[in-house]
Amino acid sequence: MKCDQQVHIRTKNLKEKGKEIDILVVEDDEVLLSQLVNLLKKFFNRVDIASNGIEALNRISERDYDLIITDLVMPLLDGFSLIENIRKEDSEQLILVLSGYSDNENLLQLINMGIDGFLPKPVNIDVVMEKLHKTTEIIYNRKALKHYMKMLEESHAELLQRDSELEETLNEMNQLKLEVKEQNCTEDIAKELMSAEDFAKLYIHEISYLNEEFEILEEHFNTFLLQEHKSINSESIGTIVHLLQQYCKHLEPYGEFAYLQAELCSLAGELAELSASLNIEFSISSFVLLFDHLEQLRKGVFVSQSFHDIHKLDKAFIKVLEDISNEISSSLELVDSLVS
Repeated sequence: MKCDQQVHIRTKNLKEKGKEIDILVVEDDEVLLSQLVNLLKKFFNRVDIASNGIEALNRISERDYDLIITDLVMPLLDGFSLIENIRKEDSEQLILVLSGYSDNENLLQLINMGIDGFLPKPVNIDVVMEKLHKTTEIIYNRKALKHYMKMLEESHAELLQRDSELEETLNEMNQLKLEVKEQNCTEDIAKELMSAEDFAKLYIHEISYLNEEFEILEEHFNTFLLQEHKSINSESIGTIVHLLQQYCKHLEPYGEFAYLQAELCSLAGELAELSASLNIEFSISSFVLLFDHLEQLRKGVFVSQSFHDIHKLDKAFIKVLEDISNEISSSLELVDSLVS
């Protein structure tokens, strides 16, 4: 009773797990081949046949098989050569050998070739069923592992995609925060805007003094222009450095002019570095524009008091500062190349 129950369980498992298993049977004995095929078709999804090794290799080239059952002695290409060819292409292919051999030499050779088991000839149904049951378990487990590995890879790829999307979202959020911060800064600056009129009310006693001091600096520059031509050299740059330093000195107490004061001080520093270099010619036109803008700023803040925001320099003024700074950088690079 217990034996019958085991056979029933084994048969049931074969039917359940063999539904997705494809088998190739290679046998030149038509009677034995027919017996095997009739048995196998009761349990497995697909059962193909081949009568020799050449035909079997052609079958294998056309599709994949979960299990190959092969005889050894066949025409054209025997089982040994067939197994050798299969192993060259797929070391994991499951192979069972139909064998009537009993000598140890051939058994040892087959084991060394990596076969997965034997089916005796003549066929013993109980032995064949038991071996098929164990082999089916191996195939089923392999397929399950392959399926789980595929799911794991897909999950990993999905996680990577989600990570990428999350990173993109975080970047967008950071960008949004930056934009909000910049907007807040802009709003804060807008709140701190100071017109020339407000500046004059705040510094009512200093307005006239500052206006006069800047006028004097403008006169010094105009006098300098009369003495120079279209360009100036390293020695005469010192005069412009001195004038810019005087502007910085007068603007320093007033935080409202912090940006302009910082730009002029930086420019004076760059010019001082240039004046200490070799004797080179430097265009004076940019400095003419610079002092023109400084004069317009003086008149707009201290005379007409027409500036809506004394913090802000117009684009043309900023461009002049940038052009001079770039010209100085180019001159310094030229000096470095001459020295080296």
